[in-house]
Amino acid sequence: MWNWLRSLFSSGEETEHAAGLEQVTTAMNPITTNLETLGDQLDSLGDNLINSGEELENLGAELELEAAALQLQAEELSEQAEALSEDFVEDEDYEEDYEEDFEDEGYEEDEDEDEDYEDED
Repeated sequence: MWNWLRSLFSSGEETEHAAGLEQVTTAMNPITTNLETLGDQLDSLGDNLINSGEELENLGAELELEAAALQLQAEELSEQAEALSEDFVEDEDYEEDYEEDFEDEGYEEDEDEDEDYEDED
């Protein structure tokens, strides 16, 4: 008899447990689905972040190359400016020497002549 009572309670408890587990499982299904969807979205977001990071690295490398090219251009322009500056200084020195030679030979510039030429125009 004790065994029979035990079997009643055991089977009743098992039935209750099974029903409870079924309710919990039914309640958990939407949560599980939502978690799976959230996991997929996080995976997609992670992939997008990785792709964006790679694109940024590529852009950074391109910018470094452009910066190096601009640096070379700046150096070339600086050298050209320096050469032009030296030519300009040489031209000024030549003009000064020419004026000194002109004055040493006894010739003086006649400013009146310059004005006369301007008046004729």
